[in-house]
Amino acid sequence: MHMMKSDDPSTRHYWQAASKLYAIEGVESLCLDLQNRLNCDINIVLMLAIFESSCLTPTDDCLAELHNNASEWCEEVLGLVRTNRLAYKSSKEKDELYNILKGLELLMEQEAHAELVERISLVPISAKMPSKIEQYISSNSNGVKVPDLTVLRHAAKEITASA
Repeated sequence: MHMMKSDDPSTRHYWQAASKLYAIEGVESLCLDLQNRLNCDINIVLMLAIFESSCLTPTDDCLAELHNNASEWCEEVLGLVRTNRLAYKSSKEKDELYNILKGLELLMEQEAHAELVERISLVPISAKMPSKIEQYISSNSNGVKVPDLTVLRHAAKEITASA
């Protein structure tokens, strides 16, 4: 049986941290807003928040590569599953298919997250570095106002402090 990247113990820690962060009140709605309005990848947003709260950040080149890979994956693969799942969301007679697609989407998100963790190159944050979360979101915004990220930052600090 093929071991999926998300089964690797070194990536499980980050998936669990990202899942806890996503579950904190206000984070899910913020992330979905960033995904739907600004086409941001939720995995990247969550990981940037977790790393920032640990005083780590990816290099600029690494962030650009992560963004490009995530964009391709979302457009070519994950987007198809998400679009189909959303089409069945309001159809009561299709609940079983909706749940199957939702489970598949979560599994695909875990694999994408594991790929992110595997590819990331981190450096310590210096006082002069701009926030990579804002940099990433702004690069997707096309002039759209970037929402306040305070809830995300506070939640990420809670998660890393309890780890």
